[in-house]
Amino acid sequence: MGSEIAVREMLGKRAELTARLEMLDTERQAILSDIAALDRAILMFDPAYRPAEANGARRSRKRKLKPVPFVRREMTTLIGQILRGADGPMSSADIAAAIAERKGVANGDKDSRAWLANRVSIAMQGLERSHVVMGLRFEGERTVRWQAVR
Repeated sequence: MGSEIAVREMLGKRAELTARLEMLDTERQAILSDIAALDRAILMFDPAYRPAEANGARRSRKRKLKPVPFVRREMTTLIGQILRGADGPMSSADIAAAIAERKGVANGDKDSRAWLANRVSIAMQGLERSHVVMGLRFEGERTVRWQAVR
């Protein structure tokens, strides 16, 4: 009986929050529309005006990472080949460097290599959850060393 009341109360609160979220989203859309209308009006009087630079808005300083093309399951296959051919456990960075070498990514292409290192790290975590690889964590080290399980 008590749990039914609690569930009913939580469902009511959830409905209330959902309705508020929808209201805020509607309000946000209206504000964005008003801003766009103001930008168009300003442009009529000042053709040099750039809406993206208004109000101190800055461009993102994030660098654009360039993806390295892979066909379906190619990265997983390469990771398996590299780990099976390794003398011992390897870090994600070492695996990414080996894949970059096989894919012909230039040493100077830091953006592509950074993208690749990130993707390899994500792939390794998924492979660990699938029990395909095992992550070895040594005391005092932040780096995880990976080895193939099968």
